[in-house]
Amino acid sequence: MRKDSDLLGELNIPDDVYYGVQTLRTLMLFTPSKETIARFPSFTFSMGAIKKACAIVNRDLGLLPPDMCQSISLACDEVMEGELDGHLVLDMLSGNDFAPIHMNFNEVIACRANELLCGERSFSQIQPNTHVNMGQSTCDTTYTAARFALYFELKKVMSALSRLKAAYQDIADRHRNQVKVSHTCFQDASPISIGQFYDASVSFLQRQLELLEPLLEESLEHSVGYTVIGTGLGSYQGFHQRINPVLSQVLGVETHFSRCPFDDRQYADYFLRVSAALKSAITGVSKMARDIRVMSSGPRAGFAEIAIAPVQNGSSFFPGKVNPSLAELVNIACYQVCGCDLSVTMAVEAGELDCSPWYPVFTVNTLNAASYVYRAVDAFAEKCVSTIQLNEALNRQKAEKSLGMASAASALFGYKNATQVARYASEHDIPVKDAVVQLGLMDREQAYEIFDPLTLTDVEKSSQLMSRSARQDRY
Repeated sequence: MRKDSDLLGELNIPDDVYYGVQTLRTLMLFTPSKETIARFPSFTFSMGAIKKACAIVNRDLGLLPPDMCQSISLACDEVMEGELDGHLVLDMLSGNDFAPIHMNFNEVIACRANELLCGERSFSQIQPNTHVNMGQSTCDTTYTAARFALYFELKKVMSALSRLKAAYQDIADRHRNQVKVSHTCFQDASPISIGQFYDASVSFLQRQLELLEPLLEESLEHSVGYTVIGTGLGSYQGFHQRINPVLSQVLGVETHFSRCPFDDRQYADYFLRVSAALKSAITGVSKMARDIRVMSSGPRAGFAEIAIAPVQNGSSFFPGKVNPSLAELVNIACYQVCGCDLSVTMAVEAGELDCSPWYPVFTVNTLNAASYVYRAVDAFAEKCVSTIQLNEALNRQKAEKSLGMASAASALFGYKNATQVARYASEHDIPVKDAVVQLGLMDREQAYEIFDPLTLTDVEKSSQLMSRSARQDRY
């Protein structure tokens, strides 16, 4: 055991850990949840990068001896690579803002750096607050790490959405001339081509990517060196002029100062907008997943418009039953993201005075939400959407017999006559085009041309035929 002390006194620290007294006190307060620091590698990576960059700048300013900077930098590299995850043990939702989390990093980096410098696992030469935290505070380091972490997570979200978009684009392109019946309120409506139906998914996903792009750029804004409330008290001359290029190099992506460091501390609407964008994306993808569940239902007593590859047994009771597991995974992810969004909303609103103590809440929930999205969407795209097979013959048959075809009859003969057509087709279980012929409203050749399901999905072709064939006395 080794001893370490803080404001509240002295404690014995196990010899096999790198953290110190402040981390241990937090561990003694309550049993951590599963939301520990190491569960968020993008946050850990970002914290390591920030601490390393600050050490390099402080060395360049002549404030930190080169050998200490070298040891701290090496320890930060290990943090960034996940090698010290076993020592980043605190619950991200610990209370006391991110101060305990911040000190867990400071202590682990300092102790490991001290070991690298002089072979001793202690704070004998390199100290957490004096050296690792030189010119910094919780508010400018952990708050920034939260945003940087979202940069990496949003990149994963956008990659997953792009893959899903490509999967839907492929289906739309390959089946553009095939037709199915559309549905409104779960009732038969007019024909729609497969390409048109899936073009909507492609368009939606492209819009989500466009909404996420500016948030990705905004995540790289920071106010490192402006310390607790944004005044920069405790930082050193020249730091702000040097930190950006160093931080950009260590992080691997270009960073830039925010417009107002005081705004960064007091308002967290960025996280709210990220949460809203994630909710926007996953609710739409969840609709796609629900469509797959409906369209693949059956296979003998449901819609049966499409089939998807089986991925696991669907029932412990029904032999041979296969469920749309990955579509349901997306639905579940959606519910989780919506719950995270509510938590983020409440925490952002609850900011107070000069800084918000609720950064842990909206950091954890936005990072979790992003993870829910990209993990579910990746699996959904690769193992569900890409496997969709169309039941072409059944889809054509349903489109031919849909009473929604009577909408074309309404344009041609008026709504009242079209209602009679629909009723006649229903009573005799025949397609609308045959009902039109049998009721003497149109000859067979003309009716079969106009009431072809695929023709009715082509606005140019159908409108020309409608204009040419519409009866003047239809009203």
